[in-house]
Amino acid sequence: MKLSISSYQFILKGCILFLFATKGHSCGLPERNIPLPIKELKGFKRLNIKHGGQENVKIDIAVKSLRYWDDSISAFVHPKGVYTLMIGASSVYIRMKKKIMIQ
Repeated sequence: MKLSISSYQFILKGCILFLFATKGHSCGLPERNIPLPIKELKGFKRLNIKHGGQENVKIDIAVKSLRYWDDSISAFVHPKGVYTLMIGASSVYIRMKKKIMIQ
């Protein structure tokens, strides 16, 4: 995920930017009866923006990091559908969201 961050969005120098992901329903995958976390940490990056400055940030997320273990078939599954990627200074302080489709 690529984005441009200004010091006005994340004021603290040395702030860490976190990337979270969630799949479809916040309760999990009802079609497979698999409970999932509401937000799952997928990456992070330390920012070093000076006051009034701006920084381009890239946080890579591998598609395989979106897979889940299914006990019923004893294998990883890659659920297709809409995922929401969230960026913030913490799991509570989410500043940006983007939906992506995995096919």
